[in-house]
Formats: sequence, C-alpha cells, structure tokens
Amino acid sequence: MKTLLLLSTLALCAADFAERPDPWITGKVRSAFAFQKSVSGLKIEVEASGGVVTLRGVADYEAQKDLAAEYAAEIEGVRSVTNLMTVKGERTGNARGGKVARSVRGSRGAANRMTVE
Repeated sequence: MKTLLLLSTLALCAADFAERPDPWITGKVRSAFAFQKSVSGLKIEVEASGGVVTLRGVADYEAQKDLAAEYAAEIEGVRSVTNLMTVKGERTGNARGGKVARSVRGSRGAANRMTVE
C-alpha cells in the first residue's frame, strides 16, 4: 500500500514538472494579462514556441512593457520571454544600445530568462 501511494505521489510530481504545450502557455499568458489591471487594456500579441514567449504590441509606458514581460515569465512552462513591444512615442531602434536580460523567479522558483528589447 505504501509503495502504491509513493508511486502515485511521484507520478503527480512528475506531471507538475512536465513541459507545457505552447497553446497552453499562450492561453495562460493571455489570461494573466486579462487579470492584471496594469496591462489588461493593451493589445498584446502572444506567441509561444518551445516555451519561449514572444510579446508584440504597443504599451503606453515603459513600465507596462516591462510588467507584461514579467507577468509572462511567471507562467509555468515559460523558459524565456522576448519582449518586442514598443512604447507609444518611442523612437524606432534601441535607444539603450543593446539588449537587457535579467532572470525572473517563476512561481515554482525556477529561473526564467527575460529579454527586453
């Protein structure tokens, strides 16, 4: 009986850490945006491929752009976020002269890589 219980527990834990399909990740990211007041009004295109989420759209402020990437990075199964969103009134090109990358701790404590362009 103890062996059966242990095997059942291990199977449930393994299911928690299994890779999530890209459509599932895309849906979860969109849902997260819908419930976050700071980005819910934005039209953000979300694409996931191999756990890498790409965001496109226009934010009113730089903070909204950054928050969108942070919210996406917190979703289970997201390996990294590429934020291609622009900010209204922002000049084309990268004024910072390069990519900024940082790690974001996900809800399960795993580090996710987030790239902000």
